[in-house]
Order: sequence, then C-alpha cells, then structure tokens
Amino acid sequence: MRNKEVNDNIRKCKKELKDIANIKRLVGDISPMMNFLTRYALIKACGTIEYAFKSIVSDFSNNEREEIVNYLDNKIRNNSQNPSYNNMINTLRDFSEKWSKQFVEKVNSLGDKDKLLLSLASINNARNNFAHGGDPNVTLKDVITYFEDSCLILEQVDEVIYGACQSINDSNS
Repeated sequence: MRNKEVNDNIRKCKKELKDIANIKRLVGDISPMMNFLTRYALIKACGTIEYAFKSIVSDFSNNEREEIVNYLDNKIRNNSQNPSYNNMINTLRDFSEKWSKQFVEKVNSLGDKDKLLLSLASINNARNNFAHGGDPNVTLKDVITYFEDSCLILEQVDEVIYGACQSINDSNS
C-alpha cells in the first residue's frame, strides 16, 4: 500500500491477529476467552478494511482546499458504509467511471478472484451479524483468512488510485 497510515494500520491489525492466534495456542479452542477474542478479531479486521478503503480513497488527492477535504471527509471518510465489493465499486464510480472499471478489471484478473470476493463478503456478513445481535459462526482462522484476502482486494483499489494520482501528476508537470 502506498498510503503509509493505511499500511501501518494493516500491519498493526495483522500483528493483533497473530497475537490472538498465539493466545489461542496457549488457552486452547474451547476456552470461553476465545469466543470473545474471535469476535474482537472480526470487528478489528473488518473495521481495518473499512478504514483502509476510505483512507485510500479520501487521501488520494492530498488536496489542501478546505471544501474538497470537507467533502471527502463527509462523504467518504466519516460515512458509515460496509467495505463490500459493490460499495467499493460504487464509491470509485462516484469519482470516475474509469476508476470503477479499472478496479473491476484488476479484481477480475486475480487468479483466486472468487475466493477473495467470498472472503470480503464473509467478513462483512459476519461483522454485520455480530453487530446486530447475532452469533456469527466464524473461527479465528476464518477471520485471519478473510482479512488477508480482503487486503488483496484493497491492493487493487490502491493500484487504481495510485495510477490516477500518477496521471494527474504527469499532466500537471
């Protein structure tokens, strides 16, 4: 990821997930603590994906105009929205049809596209299930896999946004 803050947050989340996996090895699968830690991991992982997507999109322009910063903060960064594939496509489309198409093309070119998209949908569904009082049926291993797969989709967003920034910078030179 080219966004340092996003990269740092993803790295911190991966470390927390690894720490939880280490705790699991110490206390075992049947420890009541693991149910709580798995749910924490689910919220942390999905929240990190959401934050990363919003930050990649909101931070792309490095614009200092107050109006643009306010708009991006209000419509993207501070807007509550699941980081689903369709929401990503639609948000990118709000900026540029070209960005949206490039993102879809990049995701479609991934060899394990279906698995990655299923992971992204699964992490969102499990988080929503838990957030609305349900009992998500996910393991810590599932959460870690979903997170890692979702990060690969985020990399495609990063590629599209970075490419757009390069084009803008090249045309301004």
